[in-house]
Amino acid sequence: MMKPYDYQPLGPAGTGGEAEVVRARHLPSGRIVMLKLWNAPATPILLERLSREVELSRRQNHPGLVRLLECGMFGRRPCQVMEMVEGRSLEEVLHDAPLPVRQSVTLAHDLATTLALLHRDGVVHRDVKPGNIMIRPDGGAVLMDLGGAALSPEDMAPGADMVGTPAAMAPEIIADQPADGRADVFSLGVVLYRMLTGRRPFWGDPTELAAAIRTHHPPPPASVNAGTGPALNAVVMACLDKTPGRRPTAEQLQDQLAALRPQDHPGEIPAPR
Repeated sequence: MMKPYDYQPLGPAGTGGEAEVVRARHLPSGRIVMLKLWNAPATPILLERLSREVELSRRQNHPGLVRLLECGMFGRRPCQVMEMVEGRSLEEVLHDAPLPVRQSVTLAHDLATTLALLHRDGVVHRDVKPGNIMIRPDGGAVLMDLGGAALSPEDMAPGADMVGTPAAMAPEIIADQPADGRADVFSLGVVLYRMLTGRRPFWGDPTELAAAIRTHHPPPPASVNAGTGPALNAVVMACLDKTPGRRPTAEQLQDQLAALRPQDHPGEIPAPR
């Protein structure tokens, strides 16, 4: 059971449509953590969902996935306590420039490994994007924010709530068709495309963006960044395939990227700027 008086808020760390994130000190241990304070009312359904997400995090206990420590009420607001992840978001890193090919492949491999673990547990993240990926000082990737994760097949069925970021949303989600973990693979393909090229594969206002994701085929990343190479180019375009069944699973993608990393792109991984 979360004890609110164990936490001393230290200042804001970010805001979104659904919640506010605050840095805090866990007084019994002195540890710095993050409090995610939800704006929604504390309904039994929401509190049960937050509890399930904490349990999921405990089961996974994987360094590539943010750890949720506990949940409860902080004042009158539903709250989750998350580990403090040091580093910069991938969104911040990509403001500087595209990443080196070697680093892009390594980060995408780390993320595919994390997604494969989630998918084996029947969980779809649903919001894989640069803003939800932290790059640690050692160069590793941590996938953040399980708040929109689909925890059961019903969450991904047609007619379910549409969750995610439009620019990285899979076409089957936009079309309200049956979906599974390959929707996360599409989103990771969008992220990998941007890491390699510095560009988004799909753009426009909300209506144009939805149409582009369903019908537009972006230029291959190798046409923008010649260092991508044909094998990696093919992997990215397979992730962005409009038909889910033609995309690799996260586990297959993990293997494909592992094969590319030592052979096509030798050398040291540059630290994030």
